[in-house]
Amino acid sequence: MLSSVLNSDRAVLINIAIIRIFTKLRSFLLLEKGLNERISKLESGTNKVFKVVFERLDSINT
Repeated sequence: MLSSVLNSDRAVLINIAIIRIFTKLRSFLLLEKGLNERISKLESGTNKVFKVVFERLDSINT
């Protein structure tokens, strides 16, 4: 790490800032993963609903 090589107060502060950024990035990625899962479930549900609607429309037309 930077602070172990340079041994200065500024290097320590920069190292802490870098670690905080990586922590925030990881939390954003986890949030995005959760949102992607929710969207996939929603798409699956709407696909099922549209399938039923189209099947019923086909049965009316025949």
